[in-house]
Amino acid sequence: MDKSVLDGYIGIKFNAVCVDERLPHSWEEFITSFKENGKRLLHYNMAPANGGNMSTRLQKGFLITASTCNLGCIEDDEIVYVEEFSIENKLVKYRGSRPPSSETFLHGLLYQEKKDIHAVIHAHDEIATSMNLSGLIQETEREEPYGTVELAGLCLETFRKGSDIIVLKNHGYVAVGSSLTRTAGIIIHMHNHLLQLNMTG
Repeated sequence: MDKSVLDGYIGIKFNAVCVDERLPHSWEEFITSFKENGKRLLHYNMAPANGGNMSTRLQKGFLITASTCNLGCIEDDEIVYVEEFSIENKLVKYRGSRPPSSETFLHGLLYQEKKDIHAVIHAHDEIATSMNLSGLIQETEREEPYGTVELAGLCLETFRKGSDIIVLKNHGYVAVGSSLTRTAGIIIHMHNHLLQLNMTG
């Protein structure tokens, strides 16, 4: 499968500092789950080009897909460990051979806020961004550019209304859960629900 990048993508919007190219030893036990769930999202057309990102919490920090990673064909070197981040300084310290996803701040804020979650997935879905979602799923009040502190803050604010899945306006889903598999399942369930409503409505 050829790798591709969405139109309008200009890269990460923070200072990414690599502290070591070696990942923590525990990362290998998660690679299969990253790959399998990326392919699940691709099957439902929710992983276009480099659209979307996935992460899982470790004891300290979190593993996340790399910048420009295509979820439908994740390579081993496209998993990155974020050991520290500072929104104030727009700084991310990471381990790995590639810089982390442009939405690293979004994932990091959710892990800080929600101590009981172990996975965050952002996926794109034309159904969710093309229909009226009122009464169906929480949606951010406005659109913000990808990879910005403003988008991360707005995402967190919307999750505080109480849900395990939201829609970033004109952008896509963000879901949280106990594992990558369960979190991808939450997104797929919502996708199928909205698809059915769209077809019958």
